[in-house]
Amino acid sequence: MPLLLRAQTLEELAARKMRITDSLNRLAQMGIPTGPPPGTPMPLTLSESDCPNAVVVCQQTYTYTSSPPNYGTVQELGNNTCLLNKEQKTSWFIFTVQSSGTFGFTINTTYDYDFALFDYNAIGGCGGTATATPVRCNYSAQYGNTGLDANNPQPGNLQWNASQPPIMPGLNVTTGQTFVLVVDNWTGDATGFTITFTGTAQIFDNIPPAIQSVSCTSNPNQLLVTFNELVRCNSIHPSDFNLGASVTITAATGVGCGNYTNQVLLTFTGTLNSGTRTLTIQTGSDGNTIQDKCSNQIAPSTTFNFPYLAPVSITQAPAGAICAGQSVTLTVSTAGGLPAGASISWSTGATSPSINVSPTATTTYTVSVTYAGCGPRTATHTVTLNPNPVISVSPTNAVICSGTALITGTTNIPGGQWQYSSDGGATWNNTANPMNLAPGTYLIRYQSPDGCWSNQVSVTVSTAPPASTNTCNVIYVTPSGSSTAAGTRADPTNLAEALTRASCSNTIIKMATGTYTISAPITNITSNITLEGGFDAANGWRKTSQPGATLIYRNNSNVEGCADNAPRLVALQISNAANFRLQDLTVEVANAPAATAGCASGRGVSTYALYLSNCSNYQIVRCRFIAGNGSAGLGGSNGTSGRNAAAHQTGPFCGQPGDHDNCGWNNGA
Repeated sequence: MPLLLRAQTLEELAARKMRITDSLNRLAQMGIPTGPPPGTPMPLTLSESDCPNAVVVCQQTYTYTSSPPNYGTVQELGNNTCLLNKEQKTSWFIFTVQSSGTFGFTINTTYDYDFALFDYNAIGGCGGTATATPVRCNYSAQYGNTGLDANNPQPGNLQWNASQPPIMPGLNVTTGQTFVLVVDNWTGDATGFTITFTGTAQIFDNIPPAIQSVSCTSNPNQLLVTFNELVRCNSIHPSDFNLGASVTITAATGVGCGNYTNQVLLTFTGTLNSGTRTLTIQTGSDGNTIQDKCSNQIAPSTTFNFPYLAPVSITQAPAGAICAGQSVTLTVSTAGGLPAGASISWSTGATSPSINVSPTATTTYTVSVTYAGCGPRTATHTVTLNPNPVISVSPTNAVICSGTALITGTTNIPGGQWQYSSDGGATWNNTANPMNLAPGTYLIRYQSPDGCWSNQVSVTVSTAPPASTNTCNVIYVTPSGSSTAAGTRADPTNLAEALTRASCSNTIIKMATGTYTISAPITNITSNITLEGGFDAANGWRKTSQPGATLIYRNNSNVEGCADNAPRLVALQISNAANFRLQDLTVEVANAPAATAGCASGRGVSTYALYLSNCSNYQIVRCRFIAGNGSAGLGGSNGTSGRNAAAHQTGPFCGQPGDHDNCGWNNGA
């Protein structure tokens, strides 16, 4: 701006200033630059020429030996103030009222300086200076000192134009208010200025900052420290903080740090126990503690207690996988123990530190813990459930002539240990499989490689009673014979009675033609018996070998094996027998009934015309074996599919009960 050549009145100065202002604004509207010619070296910008970097008022007087060179990096004034040329060459100041009173200041200069004062919090910070109305604004054209008169405080907002005096009324300020002041060198001189703050209010801070709170974060190895005022970012160092001997603070990061912040994020390693902990401020390796905007620092050894919740974990007792039907105890724990008042929530809905669980499948459990605003801290634990094996045993009712019976067990989980008990389960004995069992009543069970126990199956081994002394070596039977009949041609008995009489006695049972319907398997065909069909009782017991003349028919009632998950229909089940003969017989099994949920959990039913176990030196002559169709398992998302053939077991003809096959004898042998 041109220098004054003579003394001028305020009216003349104002008119001149407005002409210059109007000209500059017109040039700006036309896009004509008003600064130095292109290529002219530009002076360095002062940081405080931008509001976010305003000088924090920490003393009564500030002196600039030379004027700020420009308005900084951003033009922060709009058409909302009395400064009609907006920012020219500016310095910004910021302060927070520490105690209420009057406020003023004096800018000592021989040139034309203008200013605007904003209520920082009311306008939303520095971003509001371009649109908000200032509390005080002075655009006086008078050269010389300007400012606010603290002895003449006035309410309301005041904006004075170029024709008004340079000194305007001050204002009353209240503790906690923050103001930002922009000082503008309208004349553009380089001589500098001095600003002195006046009034009864205390506007610069002489009280050290204090910790307002220490709070947990989602990261258990971080704490958020909040101060009661802004602190200097360059005063923050990890060594300024101490959490105890077992903890190392590795980082102290000011949140949103430029020059100042009121929050510091501490990152640490080591074990910080749950409960009430203490943060201690100490002189760091940077030679100071935490400092506020006016370099007041927190006194060393200042402490602050805060609640903390360490990471949580789940322990299981007993440890390891469990078997179906077993239970375990899950307990949530944390370093230092769960503090009093901690809130616990399990995925089961329980709220106690320990829970007892008996899962029906491998299950993952989650616990969530909160404490005094910390958390939630969560942990998960998987309880692995090993399935219980399922067994079937054959035969379950063995009739032998002498010695021991060979009992065979099958399981869906091989590789474990079989056991039997002869005293109702009081004591158990390991055994190989197949098992040689003497006459008696037994319980059979099996332990899988994972240590899980199966269902128990009852087995009876009995010795066939001696043949009656008044029986001959041939017994005659018909489908309708009486159990009290003599078993002669003239007085034939029935098949069940004949088998009982003939046990182990080198007896031939001659079966009349017709159909022998049974609703349970025949299991008492013992050694040294011949079962021969094809005799016509109406014609003198004349022999015929016509297929189907003598039919043993197993209907589909009384499905076996529901308890041991191997549902089946069996016609002839022969175990531990030798030197027997089957001749001129047709053995047929009806189609299996539909699976039901009450039998073997809905597994399909298999069919067997003949099942042999531990048999030797037998003969099967001109026999037909017809197994009906097996049934499918129940459907449904949680249902179990029906089983087809499993591995074949001991015996040269048929598979293990629970398998479905036709045994290969449909055309006789």
